[in-house]
Amino acid sequence: MRHYKLATPLVLSVLCVSCAQFSTRPAIAWRVVDVRPHEIWAVDGRTMDYDCWRVDFDVTNTTRKEMLFDWNREEIFFLVDGRWEKLGFIWGRAYLGPNASWQLTLRVPQQAQACRCVMYYKRGSAATYYRQFTMEAKIQ
Repeated sequence: MRHYKLATPLVLSVLCVSCAQFSTRPAIAWRVVDVRPHEIWAVDGRTMDYDCWRVDFDVTNTTRKEMLFDWNREEIFFLVDGRWEKLGFIWGRAYLGPNASWQLTLRVPQQAQACRCVMYYKRGSAATYYRQFTMEAKIQ
């Protein structure tokens, strides 16, 4: 009987530690695929600049659950002269399947030194809360 009482907390603590290890693994992985000059930069169909940078990200769902994105809350910024400025467009990606990936392309002004994309996702349709993740790329 004594061994049973001692073994129960030990088993529970091992389970909690192993669960904590899995929960800290990022659900979404990303990497910068390419940064290159591009001809035209347009926002909402209006041409804003004729020289810009094209930044390609690879976004991967590392889980076995679907990812749902709240694309109405996505924010895209670019860094110019030490100050982050917000871009005003949305590309509208709403779903990423289990263990799937997609390529995201951002176009930022030529004078930008970096870009940042803030996105919100939840794991599966049953999840209640969206989680935030941020991707950044250095341009110059």
